[in-house]
Amino acid sequence: MSGDTERRRSATGRKSTVSRYKVVKFDLSKTIQSEKFEDRRTWGIFVEGRNAVSVLVAINNVSTFIHGRNLDWRCVDTFDEQYMKDKIRSLITDRQRLSQIRKEVQSIPEDDMKAFFDVISNIRKFTLSPRLTGPSAFEVNQPYMLLCHLFTPVFHGWVVSPELSSYDAIKGFTRDELIQYCNALIALEGESDNVRVIRDLLNDSDQLLTAYGFDCLVQEMRDDKFGLFFWRSRYDVIHKHDGDLFLLVSDERVRSEMPQATWMLFEQSPESSIYFTSEYLPVENQYSIDRAREWHQQKLQQKTSSSLETVKKAKKKRKNKKSAMASKEIPEQGGPNVEDVVVAVSISAELRNEGQPTTTREMDNPKQGGLNVEDVVAAVSVSDEPTREIFN
Repeated sequence: MSGDTERRRSATGRKSTVSRYKVVKFDLSKTIQSEKFEDRRTWGIFVEGRNAVSVLVAINNVSTFIHGRNLDWRCVDTFDEQYMKDKIRSLITDRQRLSQIRKEVQSIPEDDMKAFFDVISNIRKFTLSPRLTGPSAFEVNQPYMLLCHLFTPVFHGWVVSPELSSYDAIKGFTRDELIQYCNALIALEGESDNVRVIRDLLNDSDQLLTAYGFDCLVQEMRDDKFGLFFWRSRYDVIHKHDGDLFLLVSDERVRSEMPQATWMLFEQSPESSIYFTSEYLPVENQYSIDRAREWHQQKLQQKTSSSLETVKKAKKKRKNKKSAMASKEIPEQGGPNVEDVVVAVSISAELRNEGQPTTTREMDNPKQGGLNVEDVVAAVSVSDEPTREIFN
């Protein structure tokens, strides 16, 4: 730790006019349910300052989310580009050490190590080439291999729909290959319908996002997972929570205007960007606060409907069990059904906690074990009155 502190001081001591990176505090335990964050400490994430390189910030941040690498926000909060590069080099070094400890982790060949360090040294030329096949399909080049060796999932949204007439011909193309194919097609057919379809795809390549690609991305990413997202010629940390996609807010300007802004809802065609805290609550001082509140309210209603349905199924299951026992003339032992009570209590607690400030949540008031009376009473109320008004 002391060595890392010394490197940090050395890095911040360098005078650099190229770029600036800052650290802001962020409680990862509110986002990730993992043993890595059980101490619930406030950690730090990097944000992009003046002339910053987005991929440096994204790789370092995603390693924090995926691998639990500690970045103490209480340290000196401004860094230069060299320090950010050194952090990624240390990721490669740690990966190589891991291969010596765990047999299932393959070691990195010496030539690849040198190539990866060259990629990091020339980070401003870091380029990935998405393929139209799917959200995780890329041309295999050195930057892509670097991410693979860092165990970092990488995604894009530039995917072609199978419904297009030219799908079979172009489904595996990169942007450069699609341009070549389009030019050859123009020479053969002129401005045909096929050419117009391909031009539309090339226009979408500026955003690296298609309507079909967005749907594929939602399907491919697993809930509560993280990855690197390539779009609009930049790199962001992407995260899926409760079926929705979010991008980590790493713009220093946005963070200075809205210090609580942690996640931006990622949508295919947003009316305006809406921002959420680390607990997925709307940031109050944002421009589109009404839209953010409306979206959040709809999510709560969806979760409530789903929870009530779970309670109904639990009640139906118990009713069927009673009927089966009666038909077999087996006397019921009485008392609460443990499975139903556990389901009802967990649902009740979730409904009661949803949307409350962090200070009132169970993480600040841990239960000492056993059933909580308030939970049981609330659970009975939910299960007996499934149509009552949940939201005032």
